[in-house]
Amino acid sequence: MITIRFNNEAITVKKNHLLIDLLTENGYTKSYYAVALNRCFVQNTDYATTLLCEGDVVEVVMPMQGG
Repeated sequence: MITIRFNNEAITVKKNHLLIDLLTENGYTKSYYAVALNRCFVQNTDYATTLLCEGDVVEVVMPMQGG
């Protein structure tokens, strides 16, 4: 098991956990968001191949409307 930060909360996930699995487990199934891993945005085409590591910081950013 490894510890990561997900949306500013420390959580534990299994080793070799994929980013796409983390997102799916937490209800992010639509493509209306962006994901930053350690302050760098990850392309949605890379979610299924991005492995999470001890200490990673994952933030989900939702789009906002305004003017």
